[in-house]
Amino acid sequence: TSPSHPCQGPRALIGTLMADEKEKYTLYGYWRSSCTWRVRLVLAIKGIPYRYVPVNLFASEHLSPEFKNDKAGMQQVPVLEWNEGNRAIRITQSVAICEFLEETNAGPPLLPRDPYS
Repeated sequence: TSPSHPCQGPRALIGTLMADEKEKYTLYGYWRSSCTWRVRLVLAIKGIPYRYVPVNLFASEHLSPEFKNDKAGMQQVPVLEWNEGNRAIRITQSVAICEFLEETNAGPPLLPRDPYS
């Protein structure tokens, strides 16, 4: 069945990219993963364009040698990947990814600057 709410389902945030924007980041994730959704929400809130690559955990795609060697030694999702020069950079762990995105990208802050305001 299709979702009854426009924010439900695996493709809800994919459509937030502008057609003329270049995606710096690639997010590897599983659509039912709350950790992947956490990162997708931060990307959407901050207006960061990205490319989403689904990884099917039920088909054990995250355990494949290609994923382990190329994407994440820990064989987990989410993985945020981008290139700096000729080097591919990858971060795993959703909280670390969210903190990195907050510290390196403009856009609305995720937390207030003054914790007492």
